[in-house]
Amino acid sequence: MAKAKAKRTAPQKECPQCGTKTHARTSKCGKCGHEYVKKQNGTTPAKRKAASGGKHDAAEMVSVVKKLVETFGTLDLSITALENAQQASQLVSPIGGVDDALSLLQSLRDATAS
Repeated sequence: MAKAKAKRTAPQKECPQCGTKTHARTSKCGKCGHEYVKKQNGTTPAKRKAASGGKHDAAEMVSVVKKLVETFGTLDLSITALENAQQASQLVSPIGGVDDALSLLQSLRDATAS
């Protein structure tokens, strides 16, 4: 007998201060007021990018490159990882994107494991 389809729930994140779960796109915890996106100079990263004419802040770019190299080991491995991510994103776009594809693959893995 086939399993009943589980209803998909909205993506959630947990507040690091109080533990309350909120929608993943929420920028501020409704219970304790914790801001998930840290504001620099009173603006969000998106507002800073828009104010700079769409150009990225050099310090922000250096920070991202450092994080990539720390995560993947070298610049070449970082480039490969980003190329793979870009290709994966294009492949899963017909079914809604990375989150939906990840959820589907995890469900398939769980179903085959049992």
